[in-house]
Amino acid sequence: MLSLGSIGIFYILTSYASAIGWGTGDMAAFASNPNPYYVLGRALWGAGWWFVVLAILNSAVGVGLACTNAASRVMYTMGRAGTLPARFEYIHPIHRTPTFAIAFVQISGIAAILLVGFLLQPDTIFGFLETIATLAVIILYAMANLALTSYMRREQRAKFTIWQHVVVPWIATLALIPVLFVTVYPKPAWPYSLTPYLFLAGLLAGFAYMQWRESRHPGALRRGAMMLIRTGAPERDVEPNEPSALL
Repeated sequence: MLSLGSIGIFYILTSYASAIGWGTGDMAAFASNPNPYYVLGRALWGAGWWFVVLAILNSAVGVGLACTNAASRVMYTMGRAGTLPARFEYIHPIHRTPTFAIAFVQISGIAAILLVGFLLQPDTIFGFLETIATLAVIILYAMANLALTSYMRREQRAKFTIWQHVVVPWIATLALIPVLFVTVYPKPAWPYSLTPYLFLAGLLAGFAYMQWRESRHPGALRRGAMMLIRTGAPERDVEPNEPSALL
């Protein structure tokens, strides 16, 4: 909770400082500028604008590591549950890391960047992929917030409270709706106008795939959910996978 509150305050302060430094009467120019923080760095720090470059590089590396770690661990858990193929639960015998899941995340990310860069334009890579990711995050958080109420009432009734499991998650969901609205309306310019449709296509494809996995491995979805939300109990020791388990 302290880290969540701290990062929220940090983002508010940096956003406020950026708006004041640029000028609140001309924020349209800030939004349309390809590198507004470079401009601010040169205008306010002179030669010190290189600190902005270093901060951006540091942030890019940090975000990349965090995304790889989070995505690969979720895929590893899904591999154990049966909602993804068994290869995703492979653990390196020496480094004790889910190497197949990590490699899949890295290759998928590189493929997405190259695909957008070659089919569209390199300068749209970040905005295009981040818009799709934003839509995914909003829907994911909203679904998790709303599911929390039902889950706690059904599975954890003794711990259920109106404030924690109804009021807070529903307020958070309502706060996300305006962001979702302005992301898709008014209709973004090309090629960003494609992003809502690509997101929906991915969502439907994922839903269809999970239904297919459930039909092949009954109970896999519930096992995956229980493994992701289980707290208080240590995980079983994970042994390196035998080659036959990966076939």
